[in-house]
Amino acid sequence: RSSSRHARYRSAVSAFERSLVRMNKYPRIWLDYAAFVVRHDPSCSVTAVRRLFDRALLALPAAQHDRVWVEYLAYVTQSLPAGLKEGRGPAGQLMARYGGSVGPVCVLIQSGIVGPVSRTSPESPTYSYPVEVPPETQLRVYRRYARDYDPSAREALAELCLRHSRWGEGSALLLEVLDDPKFVSPGGTTRHDLWMNLAEVCTAHPDEIRRAGVDFDTIVRAALGGG
Repeated sequence: RSSSRHARYRSAVSAFERSLVRMNKYPRIWLDYAAFVVRHDPSCSVTAVRRLFDRALLALPAAQHDRVWVEYLAYVTQSLPAGLKEGRGPAGQLMARYGGSVGPVCVLIQSGIVGPVSRTSPESPTYSYPVEVPPETQLRVYRRYARDYDPSAREALAELCLRHSRWGEGSALLLEVLDDPKFVSPGGTTRHDLWMNLAEVCTAHPDEIRRAGVDFDTIVRAALGGG
């Protein structure tokens, strides 16, 4: 049965690749292809999915990249992007633009079908292979998104860094968004909450913070002195 499933998977991948020869400017085909691979790839290859999303970004015009990025971020973090549910930020705006519907990969994540642990039996025809994306891959994708596409994602990147114990990078990002007067949190986080998060990280991990070039003592003295 396993070999039969693998054969059907390869046949479906071949069909997707043939369709992209003439229809590689259609984002829906790329997203359906990515969702299929995420759910059914027997090798659970994170690299294969990452390369597929990268191919989509190269093939599609920049005006359609938002649809790919929302799905890409959902896959690597196994969660919905910040602001999607609340209707804020690029992710929320995208959802509103398409009538409140999310893409196929987001649907898999939202429904719990795809994740680090499969919820179905391997013998089931609806079986989904477990997906676990390495922390460094998550960070690399998010850094690229925040740097090249959406600067407001720096907050989400900071949260991701802290989740993976990258205290120095996370604190530097929090300080960066706090120093940006134009920054608006996609998730609705207040500046007070951002300051409290930064203070908590800096006091709990002072050595890592100093190595990242964040002088928290000077920041506090300046704040207390009104400077």
